[in-house]
Amino acid sequence: MTFRHSKPQDKQPLHILAQEKGLTLFNKPPGVTTAAEVGHYLVHRLDKGTSGVLLMARTLPMKKALEALFKKREIKKTYVALIKGKHRKSEGTIQNLLTKKGAYQGQTLYGSAKTGQKAVTHWKILEQRKGHALIELHPETGRTHQLRVHMAEMGHPILGDLQYGREAVFPAEIDRLCLHAYRLAFKHPETGQRIQATAPLPKIFKL
Repeated sequence: MTFRHSKPQDKQPLHILAQEKGLTLFNKPPGVTTAAEVGHYLVHRLDKGTSGVLLMARTLPMKKALEALFKKREIKKTYVALIKGKHRKSEGTIQNLLTKKGAYQGQTLYGSAKTGQKAVTHWKILEQRKGHALIELHPETGRTHQLRVHMAEMGHPILGDLQYGREAVFPAEIDRLCLHAYRLAFKHPETGQRIQATAPLPKIFKL
């Protein structure tokens, strides 16, 4: 087994992708814990190792409105990941129940079970490469570690996942979790305008 840990990163201001009435969409780098920027409120989170689009509210009323959109699944999320191995199918859906399954290196692990929270992920292979694949993921639900668990349980852990892919051997150049929140799309809760923000793929995804 080969383990590589993400390089520590200093706290830095997040790059702004877009700013609309009452809200801001940021591009979070990997290795940074999700935290509210000055003058903002969190409405959702990304795992520390995950990069990409992060939505924050600038007022409490907007915070409540955006949280309601997430709860009603009216905010469409698109992720891109590098997964280990080649996939025989080009697209599909994985659906199961997720629950806590213990811990590893001080962090809670989740897995499928007969009882738990419903988790649904739609996926599509974008490109097959030597020993790994670039995959697009559309989570219908937003369970903790959902995408990481689903990929691992399909037998294709996300490159750099030292929790759910801890038994896998990753390429030496992988020094982060290769999961990226690529796009968020939704209707502005006040204006009705369609909002869409995309965070460019990091260079490591061109491996």
